[in-house]
Amino acid sequence: MPTFHKIRFTTAEHVAVALSVSREAKLLCKKVVSFFHLLARSCDTGVRRLGVTQELLSLVTGLAHYLKLIIRICLQGSLRLEKEKDIDEGLNFLLTNINGLDDRLAHESSVDQAAEAAVYCRKKADTCPVCNEPVEDKCFKQADRIIHMQCLRCHNCGVDLSDKLPHARWAPGTRIILCSNCAAHRLVDSQGGFSEVTRLAQYVHLLKCAHARLLATLRSSGALPHTSGTLRSKYGLSTC
Repeated sequence: MPTFHKIRFTTAEHVAVALSVSREAKLLCKKVVSFFHLLARSCDTGVRRLGVTQELLSLVTGLAHYLKLIIRICLQGSLRLEKEKDIDEGLNFLLTNINGLDDRLAHESSVDQAAEAAVYCRKKADTCPVCNEPVEDKCFKQADRIIHMQCLRCHNCGVDLSDKLPHARWAPGTRIILCSNCAAHRLVDSQGGFSEVTRLAQYVHLLKCAHARLLATLRSSGALPHTSGTLRSKYGLSTC
């Protein structure tokens, strides 16, 4: 009889495919980001107290709906795993992972929140440097840059590098992507280190960006106190 650990999913993307949760996760992400934008708009218009409006009701209802869908899909997937694989650890594994969120939250609370907000607040945090458009799906990452899958091609010869990540290079001087051959021939300084970002990981990244920008907006409006030295002056968040 196979053990649960032998069939454990290795990445969040594999879980999304197996449980068919990608659509719900994307829509939940959009609802949360829209909720953050609504809060930010209320500050921009000078309204310190958010009233109950049709837009707010719609967002809250949508949030609850997609949260319930994701919870149900996860529970159904755990039970299906137990039935189809003849194991009895599926549901327990899910609940153990959910309980482990407390440890992750405790770890994140110990991180320098101001420094982290500065990173996520910048425009380039969720914008592709090649096309200058937002990145909302699975993509590639190099250092602190995120790049559309379709944009990962050599600026010089046009070769598609999406399946040749070890040969992809970022030229910081000209801010273009090159293949390793073209980078060598042009004798330009270039950097490798490209990696794939799953769809679910990118949704989490977008939520962190939206949250950091919301906090910056709330602090600049006076709705929240500034941290010591202030985020805006210490980390240059005026470009958020």
